[in-house]
Amino acid sequence: SIDAQFAGMKRAAGWYGLTEAALAPRVIDLPPVTVGDFIARGNSAINHQDYRASLADFDRALAIDPKSALAYANRGIAHYWLQEFDPAKSDFDKAAELNPLEPVAFRGHGLIALNAGDYQAAVEAFTQSINYDPKNTFGFNFRSLAYQNLREADKAIADLEASLRLAPNQPALYARRANLYALIMQGDKALADADRAVAFDGSNAFAHFARGRAFWLLHRNDEAQAEFDRSIELKPEVDTYLMRAGLNFDHPDKALADFK
Repeated sequence: SIDAQFAGMKRAAGWYGLTEAALAPRVIDLPPVTVGDFIARGNSAINHQDYRASLADFDRALAIDPKSALAYANRGIAHYWLQEFDPAKSDFDKAAELNPLEPVAFRGHGLIALNAGDYQAAVEAFTQSINYDPKNTFGFNFRSLAYQNLREADKAIADLEASLRLAPNQPALYARRANLYALIMQGDKALADADRAVAFDGSNAFAHFARGRAFWLLHRNDEAQAEFDRSIELKPEVDTYLMRAGLNFDHPDKALADFK
């Protein structure tokens, strides 16, 4: 599902920063003092999904400098992941007012548009974020999701390729690209990417789902069945049950159980 892919990208190494190193525990020798210190620590907390701690640090940054567009923009990102969409949008708007070229504000407006289902507006916002910060994977990762929703698979794949060139060790993105290849019926490429995703993270349900789809496309149904079984074992999802049911039309009892 799109929701599963969205969540997977939140967890992907480098989804917010440039590399997996951004996810490593951050050692701080001295307490943060400057605006930049608090923003850096807040971003580290975001990368570890400690959003309340990140909000506290961005608040401290803004107490020092109420005109910091970067602090507002990053605080908006934290609000967004907490599903606090109104304060998120308010912070993104304030950041853009203070600095119309702030790339994090463009990313934030892209997320708001994506959540609202305005995928073309999301593409435009993420494109702006890429223009002003072309070495950050965030814009590529989420623009690809907007393109996918617009049914522009080739553009979505191209964005994932750009992101993986910047930060190759992102299993969630290999799984996403595998599913996109499956959508355009390129089974061999889908399987190659799914294999990479599983090799990086064998406990990722979405990676096993992607490999199951690839095997299904290649008419390797027993292997597809095993991958869907593993995916459901790790995390039951409606899409996976439906795919497995499709494999079992010759066994009505099994198919019916999955439809239930």
